[in-house]
Amino acid sequence: MHILLLILQIILWIVLGLLALIILLLLLVLLAPVHYSADAVIHDDCTTVAAKVRFLIVSVKVKFDKGTKKLDTAIKILGIKLGGRDTEKVKVKKTKNKEIKNKKTERQKQDETAAEDVKAAAENVPEAQNDTAADGIVEMTKTVQEGMKNIVSDTEADHDFNDSFDEKFDDNHYNEPDIKRKETKKKQKKNKKREKKIKSSNNLNSGKNKSDVLNAKIEAVKTKYARFMKFWKMGCTLKTRKYLKKYFPGLIRHIGPRKIKGHVRYGFDEPATTGQVTGYLSLLPFMYQKNFFPEPDFYNKVLEGEISIRGRLQLGYIIRPAFKLHLWKTIKMARKI
Repeated sequence: MHILLLILQIILWIVLGLLALIILLLLLVLLAPVHYSADAVIHDDCTTVAAKVRFLIVSVKVKFDKGTKKLDTAIKILGIKLGGRDTEKVKVKKTKNKEIKNKKTERQKQDETAAEDVKAAAENVPEAQNDTAADGIVEMTKTVQEGMKNIVSDTEADHDFNDSFDEKFDDNHYNEPDIKRKETKKKQKKNKKREKKIKSSNNLNSGKNKSDVLNAKIEAVKTKYARFMKFWKMGCTLKTRKYLKKYFPGLIRHIGPRKIKGHVRYGFDEPATTGQVTGYLSLLPFMYQKNFFPEPDFYNKVLEGEISIRGRLQLGYIIRPAFKLHLWKTIKMARKI
């Protein structure tokens, strides 16, 4: 018994240790910040955009150059580069493939020239040999043609007999049931069309049915509206509404960048659109940074500037509403409407 108890204790400690590790990993994933950054230089001549995302031991980098149309990506774990895409390496591979194709075409050209030389050598054979060979070929073709004519004549006679027999057999056996089937199908189609016309005419003639259908639809809409109003005034829905009103503005602040540096000069075709865009941007809280200077241009269509963005977010803050019980109650009640 003592040995069994020791084994059970060891198993329990192992299970507890595994649970503790799982909880720690979950806390790390939920509470560890996800750092992101972006740097952009926008001009007519050159525009480059570089972005980076870092979470725990993983980091992802992306860089794009519009002038050279290069896209470079890199993934690192603990500082070790796993894979990515380098446009320069891709170009080197493409050049190698082109060189291999050019070599293949050169080989094909050499083979074609060799074949032409062989044909020319065959044409230079003495004429006497060619004449004797031609006479032998002509005699062989004549004998073959005569044999084929005899075979064709025999087969045609057989085919004529078989065709006449098949026609008689088909006329006696297969024409009658096929005709009957076609007639039955046509009758069925006509009967279906008549039934549809009769139903439509009955519905049109009976005005009471239309009014009843409309009344039923109106009553169904009223019942749904009443259920929705009950759901809207329930205690759980009121709690969720208050919570979401506070949550969404906080979520925008949490996800938004913490630091913005640089200046941007932007403008659209019409000054009204630039004014609308500036109004929408003014609602964002992260636009009011000390080192960030947006400059709207109401006269020209322009997009120029240099920007550097830094921010971070937590997955736990984003998933926080999932831990609220009243939210799950509202979802269940919403399905019953």
